[in-house]
Amino acid sequence: MTVTVELTDYQRMRAYYLADQAVKCPKCGSGFGAECQSTGGGNYATVFTHKARRDRTAHWTDQQRQQYGELVWRQRCLPWEAPADHVAEAEATAKPIPAKAQKPVTPKGVRLSEQQAERIEIAAAHGGKTLGPLGHFSGDAAWRQTVLSLVAKGILAEGEVVDHGYSREYTLTDFGWQVYANHRLIIRNDAADHWAALNLQERR
Repeated sequence: MTVTVELTDYQRMRAYYLADQAVKCPKCGSGFGAECQSTGGGNYATVFTHKARRDRTAHWTDQQRQQYGELVWRQRCLPWEAPADHVAEAEATAKPIPAKAQKPVTPKGVRLSEQQAERIEIAAAHGGKTLGPLGHFSGDAAWRQTVLSLVAKGILAEGEVVDHGYSREYTLTDFGWQVYANHRLIIRNDAADHWAALNLQERR
């Protein structure tokens, strides 16, 4: 015999508002059955459900909200013991967590060591050109590592092998010139400023 249980208005309301806790919050990271927490340095204080979490379940039907809300209520004391398949089902039916767009790196935001800053200064003072050693003499390894790290940051561009095979030429990129002009660690001088001005005119 099948027994139909009729929910009271309070139970319906409770399940409806608890349904959001069936999915992970994109803002604070609270998982199944956990209330949202402050992200503003509130010492993990609980707050109203974040909008980003509510948006994930905004398309759910009343039936889905009742179903997942009741699941949250039943597991409220031990949310980590909730049936994994039910939790996965709730996540699958919710809107996916949007990927965070990466902020573009700005010249001021580039992290430089003193050696990297000095290498940029040297390149700027020589018309945007500098060399990287290909040999294995004393100090070459550290010098080469500094240059290659600037290439990886997009500040220097690799060029041809010169100096009878002992060095490789590197050139400041447009982004490298911006780093020279804006970075707080860079010590500017008249010669380098002259080349930087010419580079700016060419880019215009």
